[in-house]
Amino acid sequence: MAAWRALAGAEVIGEANAMLRPDRRWFVSIDTWLPDSFPSLVSAVADDLRQDLYTTQNFDERRFDPATYLVAVDDASQAFAGLARVWKHRRQPRLGLVGVTPGYRRRGLAKLLLAAVFAPLCERGISEVAAEADAADPAANALLARIGARRVGGSLELVRRVPPLAGTV
Repeated sequence: MAAWRALAGAEVIGEANAMLRPDRRWFVSIDTWLPDSFPSLVSAVADDLRQDLYTTQNFDERRFDPATYLVAVDDASQAFAGLARVWKHRRQPRLGLVGVTPGYRRRGLAKLLLAAVFAPLCERGISEVAAEADAADPAANALLARIGARRVGGSLELVRRVPPLAGTV
């Protein structure tokens, strides 16, 4: 894991985090409070790592809905049990994540979390939510199938390729 910060004087105005995954790809996440700091953070990460950079959906407060971002906590132990979130999109909402910690799996918690994050959408007249699951993840695919999901395509990754060094081919 590596981290960068954009500063305005002594004030932090943005942060970038990069994680090297087991498949040797660097995934980057950037949070900025001022849009102008985004390009400098991306450049700093790219210049320092000199590797191809990958990213997935970034946080955007216009797309964040607290009613569809839920955390499950065990009442008795106060332990974190799971999480589900749906992001707002112009065309259709997108299931961003559903996860349950190992000690709480196979108890129906994921299905309950999905019902809870979908309820506000249903109340708003929204009847479809996009989701994605790796074809090699049988648990995720089974969960989505149990709630009526249908496969309509694949996923797309955004890659920022490292430019070749001057004088190389």
